[in-house]
Amino acid sequence: MADYHRKVVFVTRECAQMPGVRVRGHGFAAALRQAGIAAAVFSFADDLRAKHGRAERQLTAADCARLNAQAFCRLVRRRPAAIVLQRLHYHVFGPWLAAQCRGVPLIFDLDDWEAREGALYNRYGIPQSGVVLGIRMVAAQSRACVAASRFLYSFLRNFQKNTLYIPTAVDPALFKPAAQVGHGGRPLVVSWIGTMHRPDNVENIKFLIAAFQDARQRQPSLRLEIRGDGLYGGSVREYVAGLGIPEISVLPWIAPAEMPAYLNSIDIGVMPLIQRSRFNRAKSPTRLFEYMALEKPVIAGACGEALSILEHGRTGFLARTRQQFSGLLCELSAQPRLRESVGRAARAAVCRRYALPQAAAPLVETMRRLAQRQ
Repeated sequence: MADYHRKVVFVTRECAQMPGVRVRGHGFAAALRQAGIAAAVFSFADDLRAKHGRAERQLTAADCARLNAQAFCRLVRRRPAAIVLQRLHYHVFGPWLAAQCRGVPLIFDLDDWEAREGALYNRYGIPQSGVVLGIRMVAAQSRACVAASRFLYSFLRNFQKNTLYIPTAVDPALFKPAAQVGHGGRPLVVSWIGTMHRPDNVENIKFLIAAFQDARQRQPSLRLEIRGDGLYGGSVREYVAGLGIPEISVLPWIAPAEMPAYLNSIDIGVMPLIQRSRFNRAKSPTRLFEYMALEKPVIAGACGEALSILEHGRTGFLARTRQQFSGLLCELSAQPRLRESVGRAARAAVCRRYALPQAAAPLVETMRRLAQRQ
């Protein structure tokens, strides 16, 4: 059993394979340790063997209560220096109660929008979503909040003035471009990677496939790889199989340790977000940073964080319509020098603004201030 005494403990319900936990849990914990602050990750999935991913829906109320009781016991016995609650879900109550019992400072980290998309409040100003009410309560009771996007920063500031903007960053030493070799006539690989847990994920993939098909009419060397899985993974595989296009493949999720090598093998990264939803505006695009760190040109939907991360035409490309996506795919396919120059500029921008040590610096400073007060 891990020893959490006097450590900053990042608490998550997900496993280390998930990008958010890998960066915002283990990555931020490593950044704190490099700064001389003891830190660890407590995962319900990894440490308590809780069901996660698609299987999480099988958890009963009794399961959630048991898991929270186990988390409470582990954290209350060995007083952490601080508890960082990642997202608001079933896993929050036990760690929150342990923090209250032991007087441990709470930090609330939010990197996704998990509430409904409709109106947030009724005419009396009362939240219509239990998730929004929970976020308000936890944010107000925390010493600080951490927002992964500018959208979430503006939202959390309504309830906690001490809110930090820290995007889900990337480690440039890990995601390092390999030596470039000539294509030798091989296909140009367009890469989409992500989870498929929401209907809009499927909608975005279908949009991408349509744009890809348009582009292939002018650039037949293009190939599309869709890599990931989730609740709607079967629907995506069935849809692609029905198209009968051998140049489009759906590939399984891969372990984080294999991701840099895989991304080094692709040519163009894509992140289509066609819905102007709170969910899309709230996302901190982990994969976008990884593509950029590996000097891969990226075409992203002109929505949310991508608008401030990418400088259109220099560090990446922004597109709103199917025609814009397909046109940019053709342009990048036909111009290898453009791919190279945009890729180099993208990595330089990531190393300057979104590298893990720099991104985590505000959190390091916050933890040092908390330590001085205790």
